[in-house]
Amino acid sequence: MTPKPLNASPLRILSHTFSRIRVDAAEVEEAPGGISLKTRRSILPHREDERKFLLTLVIQFGSEEEEELAPYSGELIIEGQFEVAPNFPLEKAGALVDVTGASILYGACREMLANLTARSTFGMISLPSVSFLEPTPPKKKAAKKKAAAKKSPRTRSKK
Repeated sequence: MTPKPLNASPLRILSHTFSRIRVDAAEVEEAPGGISLKTRRSILPHREDERKFLLTLVIQFGSEEEEELAPYSGELIIEGQFEVAPNFPLEKAGALVDVTGASILYGACREMLANLTARSTFGMISLPSVSFLEPTPPKKKAAKKKAAAKKSPRTRSKK
């Protein structure tokens, strides 16, 4: 059986940098609690090139419950610059960066956290698998909805 050739992704990462890395080990002998995880992401389009984006991913981790301390708590903030291929539909570019770009950055965070905790008090931890398929709602549409909601009462009062 001949394997299928791999297709190049329409998304290219140009660079990624960490703007915050904070990892705190629990100050107890044993930390039996699980790690809870919160993520946030935001996308900014490039000012001049509509096929380039800046994606910021924030990962916060720590105790699920106050009674049971997690072995580690902290926060990672990573920014990635991405470019979408010219043959990819422009109307889908933001969603591609939002889902696939976030997955790429999350992998870099997983690697960073594993490296930092490998020689730490409670040993190495790895971020759990997550899905970014729920896209981040674009900010422009939310602003338009607010503007539309504000116009409705005025329209009614003129009648």
